[in-house]
This record gives sequence, C-alpha cells and structure tokens, in this order.
Amino acid sequence: MVGRSVEQYIDAGIAGFHIEDQVVTKRCGHLKGKELASETEWYARIRAAVHARAKTGRDIVIVARTDALQSLGYKLALERLKGALALGADAGNVYQGTPGQGPKELFLTCGLKEAIEFDIAAGGALYKSGV
Repeated sequence: MVGRSVEQYIDAGIAGFHIEDQVVTKRCGHLKGKELASETEWYARIRAAVHARAKTGRDIVIVARTDALQSLGYKLALERLKGALALGADAGNVYQGTPGQGPKELFLTCGLKEAIEFDIAAGGALYKSGV
C-alpha cells in the first residue's frame, strides 16, 4: 500500500509526504490516547517508501513522523527517528512532547540549531510551558 501510494504521489508531482508511526485509523497528533504502530511495522512503511522511490528513479522527500514522544518518551522517540533516517527517510518530524523532553531537546540532541517544522496545539502542555 505504501509503495503504490509513493509511486502515485511521484506521478502526481507531489514534492514530499509524511509516513506516520500511528496505527490505522490514526488520531490527530495533538490528542492523547494515540496508538503507535510497532517499530517493525513503521520501519516496513519507511522501507517500502524508499524502495518505491528508488524503483521509479525519481525524487520525492520522505519525512518520518513520530508521535512516540508523548507516549514513549524522549529516548525511544529519538531511537525511532534515528532508525527511520537510517532506512532512508530524508527528514524527521516529532509530534507533541512534554515540557523538558520536547522537540527542542530532540533537535539539540540531533545537532540542529532550529526546527524546520514544528506543530503545537494552543492550550496543550508544550504551549503552556512556553516551548
């Protein structure tokens, strides 16, 4: 399913897309109670996307998006992202954390000086903490 979607996105001229680590049917990233796909399943999605891109010989940006920060914590979210990047994802996206273990710390750990994409819900824990 992922491979076919990637090929169709490329044919349609899409520049890039996210591959999320939630189960189907997903919940909004700002909501609590999200259920994550296993690492094995999420990595299979990444591999399928990378393979489909290579098969077409054309380019599309693959963004590995994880919701693991809220439920699994900083260390495991970082490990999941690093694994996805090692498999060929071009960029990572972290959704919703908790103050003190949020995206800012994750970006600094990865050696980044700023985030290129960050989404936060007004009234959420990170918003209230001033992140």
